[in-house]
Amino acid sequence: MSDTKKSSPRPAKGGSKAARKASLAPLSMPGRSGPPVPRHWGTIYLVGVVLVLSVLSGLDLTPRVMVFMAGEVATRDVAADKDFLLEDVASTEARRKEVAKSQPPVFVLDPGSVTRLERRVREVLDLAAQARAAAGAPDAADARAAAEQDGKGNPPAMPPAPPTDPEAVRWQIAEGLNREISAKTFALWQRKSVRRLILDEVLPRLATMLARGVVLDERVVEGRDSGILVYDPVTGQDSLVLDVSEVMTLAEARDSMAQTLRLDLKKPLRERKAVMELVEPLLVPSLAFDAEATRTRRQAAVDAVDPVYIPIRKGEVLVRRGEAVSPEDQIKLMALFNDRPSSFDAVHAGGVFVLGMLFTAGMLLSPRRRHFELMPLRAALLVGTVVLGFAVLAKLLSVAGFFPGRPLLAVSEDLYPYAFPAAGAVGCLALFLRLRACFLANTLLAFMISQVLSGGIGLFAFHFLGGMSNAVLIKRAQTRPQVMTSVFPLTGVLLAAWAGVSLTTPFSAPQAGAGAALVVVGGFFSLVVVLGLGPMLELIAPTTSRFRLMELMNLEQPLLQELMATVPGTYHHSFVVANMVEAGARSIDANALLCKVAALYHDIGKLSNPEYFIENQGRGKNKHDKLAPSMSALILIAHVKKGVELARKGRLGQDIVDIIRQHHGTSVIRFFYQKAREQAGDREAVREEEYRYPGPRPQTKEAAIVMLADAIEASSRTLSDPTPSRLRGHIDNIVKYIFSEGQLDESELTFKDLHSLSEAFHRVLTGIFHQRIEYPDTLAVRVDGHGRGQGRKGNGRKGEGQKAGARGDDANGGPSGGENGEAADLPGPAESVESVDSEPVQSPDPAIAPGMPEASGAPDASGERS
Repeated sequence: MSDTKKSSPRPAKGGSKAARKASLAPLSMPGRSGPPVPRHWGTIYLVGVVLVLSVLSGLDLTPRVMVFMAGEVATRDVAADKDFLLEDVASTEARRKEVAKSQPPVFVLDPGSVTRLERRVREVLDLAAQARAAAGAPDAADARAAAEQDGKGNPPAMPPAPPTDPEAVRWQIAEGLNREISAKTFALWQRKSVRRLILDEVLPRLATMLARGVVLDERVVEGRDSGILVYDPVTGQDSLVLDVSEVMTLAEARDSMAQTLRLDLKKPLRERKAVMELVEPLLVPSLAFDAEATRTRRQAAVDAVDPVYIPIRKGEVLVRRGEAVSPEDQIKLMALFNDRPSSFDAVHAGGVFVLGMLFTAGMLLSPRRRHFELMPLRAALLVGTVVLGFAVLAKLLSVAGFFPGRPLLAVSEDLYPYAFPAAGAVGCLALFLRLRACFLANTLLAFMISQVLSGGIGLFAFHFLGGMSNAVLIKRAQTRPQVMTSVFPLTGVLLAAWAGVSLTTPFSAPQAGAGAALVVVGGFFSLVVVLGLGPMLELIAPTTSRFRLMELMNLEQPLLQELMATVPGTYHHSFVVANMVEAGARSIDANALLCKVAALYHDIGKLSNPEYFIENQGRGKNKHDKLAPSMSALILIAHVKKGVELARKGRLGQDIVDIIRQHHGTSVIRFFYQKAREQAGDREAVREEEYRYPGPRPQTKEAAIVMLADAIEASSRTLSDPTPSRLRGHIDNIVKYIFSEGQLDESELTFKDLHSLSEAFHRVLTGIFHQRIEYPDTLAVRVDGHGRGQGRKGNGRKGEGQKAGARGDDANGGPSGGENGEAADLPGPAESVESVDSEPVQSPDPAIAPGMPEASGAPDASGERS
């Protein structure tokens, strides 16, 4: 088993179901009667706090902007409470018109113009070639009659059956081209050389022209000063033509083709004329204006224009009281009014709730054993109340004008949240909670304050660092004067945090200086919060602050005065236990102050019946001799209940009340239990539950430390010769016995902690039982044989103290615990220690402590169980 692994839970041996339920039941709130409050109510309360603050962060409670209409006289000054931008509508509209005017029109390139031209030219040439090769074709009149049957009046581009009469073909082609074709031209088209010229030279050049874009005439592109945008649907790309004079018209294309035939190809006039008569009627524009695409592109360009804004600075007076409101002023007021968000931002509130619950998750669940347990109810109530109170206070101060909407003494509004004493709230929590819980609560508090004050990451980091530092400083302070002097290092940390924030935020040098002054004021306000709110929380909070614990250590406390006067034996026992638990708690990093104070008060229940406890009887008779064992057990058990009542009446705090209730756990008063069994014999059974403390078993380290120290100190008084070796063996045996009984299963102690506690207890007890020089009178008494036994106080009869010491019981019948059976479940010292010559001493009556663990069951020096 690892030295950091906690003891595995197990039920108390012989314990009843009621006792086990009592040990696991949640604690009742102090000062209340009735059923205990479940722990999960604290979780519900914290979730409710986060929900309320999330809604509060989404609420805009600041007053709305007062709007005056144009021509009215302003009844008050209206200033901008934040930076915003006012749109200049006229400038924006002018810019959009300029952009729309400069947007070039869109022309779409027709990719089928080249294909149609080639197809029509080939059809004409093919008809001419067929007419030349054919013979016996119908006459021209029949061909002309067939053509006139077309209902639309348009001659077909290609007849269903090509005529064989050359004249008919020439006429048909002329109708298709819508111009008269001479017989000489038609004869030239039938030549193979002309055919090759057209197909190989003319058509490729025309295709190149059409692919670049040819418009109908110059009027199409006239006045396009910004150029045109040519869109090619084949490639899907646009090309901008800035100089529209470069775009070729249909007439320019024809002239270019004629020049090419004459100059480049050097063809005779007749062939040039024949070629142009064929291609001129078939040449059409390949570039056309697209009005819809132009409108769409222009609208997109207009929409992409950003509005023109006029910057309005925070604090700028928009309207002055007594002055007439101009239309421009009205526009500014309306813009400021419309720029404000709605009264509740649900999306923002939802985001804050999600983040707040994530921050709260680490605080709700505290790692313990092999699983997670919910945060204790009292701690959850305290944290939730402080976080809720300070966050609501910050919101109310912001709404009420504590953080002004206008500059005050040249201090910007953004600087005032840094003067809020959030660090003081965390300092108050540090008076009652552990450092880990304070850090987690500080995270939630800093986040919520930054949200309700509409701050950013800088404000969150500032309050987080300030709260964390103040928690550490308050935890280290031992007195109230030390708390007061902690304001100086706290202010230093706050100034350092402010320096970092000011460097990451565009604050000017005067603003940074003013912010530093506000930070100093906030640091001193944090001190006032700790000193003023701390005592108030002590009155209403169910936990005990460290300063209240230090006050309870004062010997002038009424309960301690009564304890010293009425039960001096119990007081001395409590005082020694207090020293032991303080040393032990420091060795395992537990709450030493709480342990020490709880040890001083753990036996105050004995004030009710002090004469029934051995340390308070002196040399008188033992009152238990005339009582039945069951009645004696009831009296001993009652001192725990009486102690809880006196602690609550004396307002010692719930932490001390819990330790008083748990310092005996569910252990059995074994001496009276064994005595009852001996008296009953075989005639009737004795129920062990009647001799068991109600518990619960120790739930914390501090309660377990008090249990161990109480049992060890009380039983150590029965040692006949308390040498260091005997004390060590006695301590180890008591620790092993309590552990084997399962009393430590619900505490947070590890095996390593048990070893450290044993070493600390041994140091304290060795100092108490230190050796002294024997005086001559003492030696003479021993020589004469008149000395009493070495056991703890007898009843005046010689030798009975020695006998009690050997049995592990008190001389008048009490157990080794020194309380007439209060700790009779523990083994006697003769079973756990060695004699002076290192030989083991056997118990003469093993039945006194049945079920005692063997020596191998104790933790060894490394904290492991061998």
